[in-house]
Order: sequence, then structure tokens, then C-alpha cells
Amino acid sequence: MHELSVAQALLDTVDRWQKENGGNVLSLRVEIGRLAGVDPEALAYAWPMALGASENVHLHGCRLETEMLPLEFSCTACGRRVLSEKLVMICPDCGCERMRHLSGRELRLKDIEVEHV
Repeated sequence: MHELSVAQALLDTVDRWQKENGGNVLSLRVEIGRLAGVDPEALAYAWPMALGASENVHLHGCRLETEMLPLEFSCTACGRRVLSEKLVMICPDCGCERMRHLSGRELRLKDIEVEHV
């Protein structure tokens, strides 16, 4: 399960941020593209394990929130942008079969919620 290594990498990033900025980290929000190869349920399962291994008491109890991002495509013929939950091969406007993939592979730490003490 590579989600444990993803959880650890997120935790390492938040740990560095917390040490530089202070406060108790309450939660972090992660955006996951549908083609990122990260299962949000497996990541949620791995998060407490990674968190439990941290020595930084300012991270204990930190919640992980995930948001799945849709896929985004652009038609090479008419330029229409299409958001989809699935792979799109045909433009819904002009019927062109050449759709350019724009997004969907992201794994981005979006927000860190902190309580300053």
C-alpha cells in the first residue's frame, strides 16, 4: 500500500511547516486527482499510522480531509473544456475524438488548519 508512504510524505511536509511556523495543526486538506493513483480511503486508513509514528506533539490529533478532483480535458478542435469523473474521448460539442488531458494527476496539500497557542 503506497498510500502509507504518501501519508508519511504529507506528514513530513506538515511537520516541517509546523516547526517553522508554530501552533497545533488541527487538520490538513489534500486534493487528489482521479488519475493520481492514490485511493482516498486507503490514505485515510494509513493516516493514523503515519501520525502515530510522529514525535511532534503539535501534530497529534491532526485530521486528514481529502477532496477528489475531476478530470479536465480540452477539445483540440473547438477548444471546449470538459470536466468529467471518467476519461473523455469524444467532445460533447463537436464530436472530435482528440481530447487533450489538462488535469487529474494532482496530489496537492491545499490547506493546513492551525490553532496558535
